Amino acid sequence: MGSVHTTKAAQGNYQFNAQQSAFPHRRTEPVGRHGGTPWASFLMGAVNYASLMIPQQPQSRKPSWSLYVQDTWKVTRKLTLDFGLRWDRQTSPVKYTTA
Repeated sequence: MGSVHTTKAAQGNYQFNAQQSAFPHRRTEPVGRHGGTPWASFLMGAVNYASLMIPQQPQSRKPSWSLYVQDTWKVTRKLTLDFGLRWDRQTSPVKYTTA
């Protein structure tokens, strides 16, 4: 069974604002009228907001139960029997994801 990684939003979410590329003395005024654009902020690498999610890696687990019984029986002075019985039960895999 192969492992599949969940990479939802793992590349990040970045938002660019015109204030980062506006004229320095005009940054407190309304955006867009003083030379700043989100595209210019993107080209400069000036991010206004960024978020990043950690990729999730699913883990498969198989619940299992086992039982083992062993005994020794001395048949004669020179003959000893050691015997045991083992029982195993394994269920189908169950997927768990880590956060």
